[in-house]
Amino acid sequence: MCTDTYGVRDFHIPSFREGREEWFEFQGGYDFEQFMFGFDSSGMKLDQRYRYKSFYADLKEAVSQAKENGLTYEGLINRGCKPFCVYLFEEIRNLFSIKDRSKVQMYITLGTPLDLIHGVDMVISMSNRFVTIDTTIDPFGKDRNRPKFKNYSNHMIFSHYNLSQKETSKFAKKVLSLLTKKDF
Repeated sequence: MCTDTYGVRDFHIPSFREGREEWFEFQGGYDFEQFMFGFDSSGMKLDQRYRYKSFYADLKEAVSQAKENGLTYEGLINRGCKPFCVYLFEEIRNLFSIKDRSKVQMYITLGTPLDLIHGVDMVISMSNRFVTIDTTIDPFGKDRNRPKFKNYSNHMIFSHYNLSQKETSKFAKKVLSLLTKKDF
């Protein structure tokens, strides 16, 4: 099991990799964040000095913080951590051609203004295109009609209902289509 400064923990999911269906039970949103990312945003608050700039400024800052803190696919792998977001990202990345896989990036944004204000827990990017993802155990209570910006896809919801191999694959295909869509 991997633990570090952020408390990132490894969750072994052999049944998922073997294609077996398994039920996961979560007591609340923080449990689901622990499962997805290896840590949760409980206790994380906005710095009192924070002043709202724009979605793009928050996105840029969150991506920069994720890179600095190793909250990227490569950062987690280098530390030997494999929470579920790693499996999800691998599912997405493997849909791309071999030459394009290195262009696809994952950033965990828990606790940043992008998360606390905009509800974005994870960002998948490729060539200045972004898909923002909110992980939740209450997908039916979420606002799915977020504004669209240039180079910004619809905000996608990933919930515990997406945890089967079949549903995770469908989700990955939607991310692929958004990142490669011609008329973004």
